Amino acid sequence: MKDSTHIKPCKISSEKVGLPVYIPLIEPLNEKFPAPIRVENDCATAVLGEVYFGVGKDTKDKRSLHLAYVTISTGIGGGVWDGGHLLRGKDGNAAEVGHILVKEGGLKCDCGNYGCAEAYCSGTGIVRNARMRLINEDLRPEEGYGSEILKLARERAGSGASEWKLLEALTAPMIFEAAARGDRLAQEVIDEAVHYSGIVLADIANAYDPEIITVGGAMALEHPEILEPMKEEMLKHLNVAPPEVVLTPLGYGAVEYGALVLAREAAEASGIKPSRAEPG
Repeated sequence: MKDSTHIKPCKISSEKVGLPVYIPLIEPLNEKFPAPIRVENDCATAVLGEVYFGVGKDTKDKRSLHLAYVTISTGIGGGVWDGGHLLRGKDGNAAEVGHILVKEGGLKCDCGNYGCAEAYCSGTGIVRNARMRLINEDLRPEEGYGSEILKLARERAGSGASEWKLLEALTAPMIFEAAARGDRLAQEVIDEAVHYSGIVLADIANAYDPEIITVGGAMALEHPEILEPMKEEMLKHLNVAPPEVVLTPLGYGAVEYGALVLAREAAEASGIKPSRAEPG
């Protein structure tokens, strides 16, 4: 963290939440709580969890590890551990891989830019993508091309729901369920998400040269079948030796495990001796 006291948010969209670019985080918390406080990006925290409790737990010399973590969930994020160091960047925003440009002039992302990976690969992105395609079909798609998505939306919103309510009722799990039922529109949306996710993995590999990339987040953990086609897409775009790509062994707990590491580091920096065995 810059100056060990704060991080700068990557880009909080003022049109969505009305917040300034820089928000001090640690100072006001220090006024309320006597304990040492650390603030870190969630995916950067998750990669710490991987190093000490996940894929790197049996490696005694953490300086020999080169790994990355990617979450595919409501958003897309990443963290990188390189030779004994967590990559943070000047403002704590290194490895914000959800905002890698994958399609110039593409779909609008919540950050305000267009064509970000998150706009296509995240759970939020695939729902928005499906909505746009259904609107293009005037919400009256042919059988097997969006019809299963709308059936699932009606089950949730109610048979008398308006067209707007149907669109509002859509969720990422519905898209996957519709695809499993043979809905071609749903499958197109998922295929596009997998395609761009593979490009993100390739960009991470080319930029950071990790030996292993672990993948977490609800979409990946609930639908592990997307991992293999993601890897196949990644291999098409590599300029480095291929990294191993696996689901995180920590499941939904990667961030929490990483937070334990941060707490230990903060305690040690303050001269507090941990009462339990250290990780690793």
